[in-house]
Amino acid sequence: MKKSLTFRLWKGMTRLLVQIPQIRTSQISRQIRMKRTVQKTRQTAEMQDSCREHPQVSERHKNQKIRMMEIQTL
Repeated sequence: MKKSLTFRLWKGMTRLLVQIPQIRTSQISRQIRMKRTVQKTRQTAEMQDSCREHPQVSERHKNQKIRMMEIQTL
């Protein structure tokens, strides 16, 4: 049984219509991911700057991190 041309066209169109929102959402999610990475890099840069400004704070933070690692390994 051969399917009519209109049926095949309709099927192709519906497939396209299904794919369009997926393409759009993937673009949006990519943009969101980029924004997040930019924010994270900005935050880490700010933290590094603050560590340079306050060396005693960063030293305390390091000691705290080392203590946490020791607790986890026990």
